[in-house]
Amino acid sequence: MIQILAAPKAAVNRVLVIEDELPLLELIGTYLECELKCEVHCASDREEAEALLDCYKYSLVVSDLSLTPQKLEGLYIIEEVADAHGRPRIVAMSGEGTDRLKSLALGVGADVFMEKPRALPELASTLRQLLSTTSFTSPKPPTGKLLQRVLSKDGIVPVVQPIFRLDGDTHTLAGVECLTRGPGGTPFQRADALFAYARRKRAEHLVDQHCISAALKAASAIPAPIRLNLNVHASTLGRTADFCGWLCSTAAENSIDTQRLTIEIVEHTPVWNKPEFSHTLAALRVAGMRIALDDVGLGHSNFQMMVDAKPDYFKLDRYFVHGCHRDKHRKAVVSSVAKLAEELGSAVVAEGIEDPADLEILRDVGITLVQGFLFCRPVRYDQFLEPQSGDFCSCSLEPRTEASQCQLKSLGLCSRMVGQAADTGLHCAHI
Repeated sequence: MIQILAAPKAAVNRVLVIEDELPLLELIGTYLECELKCEVHCASDREEAEALLDCYKYSLVVSDLSLTPQKLEGLYIIEEVADAHGRPRIVAMSGEGTDRLKSLALGVGADVFMEKPRALPELASTLRQLLSTTSFTSPKPPTGKLLQRVLSKDGIVPVVQPIFRLDGDTHTLAGVECLTRGPGGTPFQRADALFAYARRKRAEHLVDQHCISAALKAASAIPAPIRLNLNVHASTLGRTADFCGWLCSTAAENSIDTQRLTIEIVEHTPVWNKPEFSHTLAALRVAGMRIALDDVGLGHSNFQMMVDAKPDYFKLDRYFVHGCHRDKHRKAVVSSVAKLAEELGSAVVAEGIEDPADLEILRDVGITLVQGFLFCRPVRYDQFLEPQSGDFCSCSLEPRTEASQCQLKSLGLCSRMVGQAADTGLHCAHI
């Protein structure tokens, strides 16, 4: 039962009350709306509360701990709210005033613990005092042995994958995407597993910044004007104070011009703080950086983000690229994304290319920026900087691939011959 008491008004404060006993919920909501003179929203379970938290910004959240029998779902809500950028003040309530429950509630981020039932005037007085307080306790830093290992000096391994521009029968280096591998010898070596863990620890922004720092340090040896693409989660851009200032400072420490940077926005969760997100994007552009929208076509990377972020590049997800030559539905999506990008003044980078037949489809619809195993797998930075032979491709960057077996030869995109003399130059096309 989602209930909004009183029509939305121009109130500075908005309060959310979460309680599964409906009569008590209505009583508390009506009383607080009258006493606090602000907008009060009511939710009777976790799902309703999470829906409201996705849509509204609250100054204060009051949550019962036991929203269902035998389950302290209120703790999960408090933990989530306490981690939000610019978080509200939080009051935890429970019918059992035990030290254990109080410790649990305060431990996950509640500002105050109150035992039910308390007189409504006392509750209103406590809330009024919290609403008038401008300062708050910052969320506790995330903990966990694996997280500490990830955030250590050598906790992650930066790798790089080239992005190429096709031009007729040749392909030239257009830039590189800076990627991350988690701790070696663990299941979290895969980036998707690593960041799934980071999200559960509410540390996505910390891991993002750690990966960027490691990438920029490693990329300091890559000569200008080769562009550097950095992955950043949308939630990080919306919750990290002065992210742009931090990024500019980190780039300067590694002698990297910010005009070489492209920020690839990754969306696995909705942006919590859209005003901060928009402010950060504007600051990044002022600093000369370009914006790309990653994984276009999947998850939250939707039309709304295309409008909000106004990306310079669409990174077309490999799901639509892989097998597009034999699947009319994938081919239709590839073609439509190419047309949409053209209408919006953006370029498309197709990811995950492994089959020459798929590459031909991309060329037919006008997509010229590409990356994938067909050209080169992710490699260490030292491998990328080794003397190259001929054009950039698997046979020149990966020792295990013989030039005579290079798939790009059949497309006329690789001129390397066995025994060909090394070319120490890095061939780069500006994008």
